Amino acid sequence: FFFQAEDGIRDYKVTGVQTCALPIYDQRTILEIADLYLEMGHPDLARDALEVLRTRSLTAESQGRMQVLEGRIVGGEEARKIWLEASKNPAVTKEALARIAMMDALEGRCSVDPMAEALESPELSQRLGEGVLRTLYARCLGQGGNAEGSAVAGFNAAQSLQDPGSRRYAGWLSARAAEQAQVPPPGDPAEVDPPDIWTLLSREEKQQGEFSEKLA
Repeated sequence: FFFQAEDGIRDYKVTGVQTCALPIYDQRTILEIADLYLEMGHPDLARDALEVLRTRSLTAESQGRMQVLEGRIVGGEEARKIWLEASKNPAVTKEALARIAMMDALEGRCSVDPMAEALESPELSQRLGEGVLRTLYARCLGQGGNAEGSAVAGFNAAQSLQDPGSRRYAGWLSARAAEQAQVPPPGDPAEVDPPDIWTLLSREEKQQGEFSEKLA
């Protein structure tokens, strides 16, 4: 559904969907277009795409997906309100609650269960950002006293992340948790050489700040 149009493009940097042509697409395609606009950093275009759906009679799933996207567009506490409402829709309950849990985890308020449930679904994990989800899950396990679980979750997060800085942060979480649990660090011992616990503690605040900035 991507094409270069002579007019109707809302942003010269976007070579793709002609906004005025959106009404010809089905609900699922419009939601995918809105999601793509968000991934490309164009929330205004995503909002325009969702406006097209407001004129239609939506399925329960499309309504839920639309609310999730609206929350991602606005962000902050307004997003929490939207996702709480969306969580009443069975089609998106897990995703809405997981997004709230991830937001809370960034602020040190941990709710492990919604993230654990999201990790059981590869499709949902990918939609949420598997590496970020696993990293936040590892942090929350550690805060809850499950150091061994945090070590494993942090290791899995490091394997999922592409950004080198985020990978290092997840690796440090894993190594620190393994040290606290007094268990060998996950992975091949020949390839894992974690810093000592005091070095990890001194670095975590800086790395956590950098990680949080990447999510902003």
